[in-house]
Amino acid sequence: MARTSAAGRRTCFLIIVLLLLAAVLMGYQYLFPAPKGQTAHIFVDGKEAASFPLNKDLEYRVSGADGVTNLLIIQDGQIWCQEADCPDKNCVRQGKKQLSTDTIICKPHKMAVTITGEE
Repeated sequence: MARTSAAGRRTCFLIIVLLLLAAVLMGYQYLFPAPKGQTAHIFVDGKEAASFPLNKDLEYRVSGADGVTNLLIIQDGQIWCQEADCPDKNCVRQGKKQLSTDTIICKPHKMAVTITGEE
């Protein structure tokens, strides 16, 4: 019966440890997948006008049927109404939103923003 050297046993042990570590990491990714991200859905007069992921910075001008506008900004995973030509500007004062429970409402312009997805 042939004997294996100490270096051979160490190499075999190292390979087994690396295979176990790879299996644990793959199992972790399977059990705890990365969040899919959040999406902002913009509605005008009850109909979805657009949707954008919150992980991509952009500006979007929402135009209503009467020529009214709201300027929405998406930056750093948040969305907010930067400008509006409505008389009360409550939509501008609502601030930055990022949670799936958050909404932005502009009642005079019949515009709403909802967020879906995982935080």
